[in-house]
Amino acid sequence: MEKISIEIKNCNLGQIAESGQCFRWEKQATDYRENYTAYLVRDGADEALLEQRGRRITINCAAGRGVKWLDYLDVGRDYAAIVASIQPTDAYLRRCAVNAAGVRILNADLWEIMASFIISQNNNIPRIKSTIAKMCEKLGKAVGGPFGVY
Repeated sequence: MEKISIEIKNCNLGQIAESGQCFRWEKQATDYRENYTAYLVRDGADEALLEQRGRRITINCAAGRGVKWLDYLDVGRDYAAIVASIQPTDAYLRRCAVNAAGVRILNADLWEIMASFIISQNNNIPRIKSTIAKMCEKLGKAVGGPFGVY
């Protein structure tokens, strides 16, 4: 098991989970008093437990897979600089950037992204999540990970 703890600006796991770009995130815990949330995340054949307390993100994953999850969360990109580059006269885009300040563009498994996109046509998020879970169960192979079999 590998554990990485890093402070990341412009990252809110709750906003990412609800953004419509990921469908295999399972909420594990929330404690608003402690500003804490956790998700069990699956991407391709990998899984990780992502925890957030304030700006601190902790990635719990299989040994040697930490770099994959740092890339998945696009940790190397300066989102604050991107927001700062928005033209001051573009009030609409500025409002969007403020409202979605914690959303990051995930570097997810390409096949899964394409399948999710196709499934998403004329569907809502709960139905997409359900369809993807059923596809994984019926078409995938069981994998033992640090958090059980998936």
